[in-house]
Amino acid sequence: MLIGLTLVILAWHATVPGPASICAIQGVMGLFLLGGLAGLLLHYQSSMEFKLEANASLSGWALFWAVLFTKHRRL
Repeated sequence: MLIGLTLVILAWHATVPGPASICAIQGVMGLFLLGGLAGLLLHYQSSMEFKLEANASLSGWALFWAVLFTKHRRL
């Protein structure tokens, strides 16, 4: 959805460049940053749930480091 919106805004800026289209480009760039942050948090949350299923005794820093630095085994 964001990519489609970006293409529309870039086409608008290419045909009628101006301050409004530049502001729209900056706004959609901000939305991409928010989307990236949301993806990061959702991936962290799912990895944490996976680690807790494998080892329910993990908590605190041990859980944090396990989520960040250990790999999942492929089935």
